[in-house]
Amino acid sequence: MTGVLTTIGDGFKDAFLMAWEVWWALVLGFAISAIVQAWVPRERIQNALGGSGFRPVAVATGLGAASSSCSYAAIAIAKSTHVLRLDFAFGPSRR
Repeated sequence: MTGVLTTIGDGFKDAFLMAWEVWWALVLGFAISAIVQAWVPRERIQNALGGSGFRPVAVATGLGAASSSCSYAAIAIAKSTHVLRLDFAFGPSRR
């Protein structure tokens, strides 16, 4: 029983240490998401990332590489684009 409690305690300790190390990434990700939602017009995002061909893929790849150090930022931005109801291939989604 002591081994189980030690393992659970180690798990909580590791979870706390991970949260302590990545808190800045979470804050950065949510800040970028807030900026995208508040100040970037839907049309501008669709013009930059919409369509097919090399340019939209290159822009999306560049933005992804810029946020690759922080997957939390990428997830937050993806959520923002979902909340804005963006459909990059066909313009605003008609849900």
